Parts: sequence; C-alpha cells; structure tokens
Amino acid sequence: MGQKSEKTDEQRKKSSKTINATKDLSHKTTTTTSSSDKPSPSSSVTIAPLVSKDDFVAKYTQNKLLGRGGFGSVYEGYRKDDNLPVAIKHIPQTHIKRTAMSLNGKHAMVPVEVALLLKVKPAAAETSAVVALLDWCDLPNELILVLERPVPCMDLVKFMVTRGYILQEHEAKVITKQLVDTLIEVHSKGVFHRDIKLDNILIETSSNVPRVWLIDFGSGTVLADGGYTTEEECQNFLLSCLFKKPGSRPSLETLKNHSWLMTL
Repeated sequence: MGQKSEKTDEQRKKSSKTINATKDLSHKTTTTTSSSDKPSPSSSVTIAPLVSKDDFVAKYTQNKLLGRGGFGSVYEGYRKDDNLPVAIKHIPQTHIKRTAMSLNGKHAMVPVEVALLLKVKPAAAETSAVVALLDWCDLPNELILVLERPVPCMDLVKFMVTRGYILQEHEAKVITKQLVDTLIEVHSKGVFHRDIKLDNILIETSSNVPRVWLIDFGSGTVLADGGYTTEEECQNFLLSCLFKKPGSRPSLETLKNHSWLMTL
C-alpha cells in the first residue's frame, strides 16, 4: 500500500480493463496512507487466476482461522516474497455462482465475487476502502480468494466491544462518513454490495482515527437501474410482519399458509 507499482504502461492498461459482467445477473445470485516501508498489495494484483493449489502454496503461507460463515472460511496468511499480510478465503464450489466476463481478452464464466472485486479494483493512482483482491485460485472443489488484510484491524462488532458497546458521537460520525463514501465509490464502479453489516466492516486501528474497510462481496451483484425489489407476494409477507401494532401482525399459522410459502 505504500510503495509505487512497477507495472509498465501496457500492464496498467491491461489491469484496468472494464469487466463486462452480464447485465442480467440475477439478484438472487449472490484516505489514510500506510507507511512507505510496507509492501504494496497493488503490485501483485492480477486478473488471471493461479493455475493450481501448488501455485497458491508456493506463493502464500496460511495460518490461523479468522472466521467461519455459512459460505466459507477465512484464514490469516502472508505473501511469502515480501511478508505482506493477507486474508485467505476458502469457499466450497457448491456455494459459487458465476457470471460472464472478459478475462485477458477471452470470454469466461468466473465466480461472481471475483468479478465484482475486479470491478471495484482501484486504478493505479487511486486509493480504496474496499479490501483488494490480490489473487484467486479456482479449483475443482473450492474457490480460494487472497485478499488484502489491514493490520491491525477488527470488525465493527469487536471495535464496539472495545468501546463498551457504545461509540462516542464523533467516532460514529467518522465511521459513518467513511462508510457512505465507500459505498458511493462501490456504486460508481457498477457494484451493489447487498450485505452491509457490522461483520463486513473492518476498522483499522493503526492511528487515533479509525479507518473503515469494506469486505465480503459474496452476496453482491452488478448495480442495476431502478430499485431492487422482490416478488409481490414476498413483499406482502415481509411487510405484514412489520406492522407496528402487534394485533395487526399475522399469526404463525397465517404465515405458514401464506401464498408465498405455499409455492415451495
């Protein structure tokens, strides 16, 4: 993050090609700078995936488990050639959805999360609050994503715990403004995150001012014109549960027999 990339002009042009994700991607699919002595993650960002698990093992060291969710596991790791901290995400292929994009001049079906991360990747001279994709390895049984890992950092849940579960107003303002700016940046790249929550917001704590990082585009999609709506019956089901007066809300038996659930 601190060193300048040594890419040639031609390489920069290649790495900044627009990702042509299909517009009909289903919605059901899923500025602080660091010190100059730190390795630069942008120097190794690549569009082409690592060919094999051996390539991944040769390039990265994987250490302790950082977290596990419904769609995969994330581990702490390092890039071997410069000891850059990375996060290594393993996702079973059963949870992978794909979309079409141009990959080094060739048409390919790639994981949606990869396509979205490539779309939001900043240009050479830009900074970003989105944790960058450094490498990826598309294996028969799993997808491996190698991501930038800010150090030191913690998710917003743990950060709030360190503050006694209550953020001071000035801190809340700083975090909220950075998050809004980040989402504006993401939307400007044609990407809709769709899963903004405390767990997916990292707070870097290397200075007195908390720095926001956005992670996990596994539920994201390509930004579309207009609103993001569900089917009318689904909307009716959800809204009926949100009536302010408890007496106006449907019973469990009524919900069980709702037309939206009857189509299972």
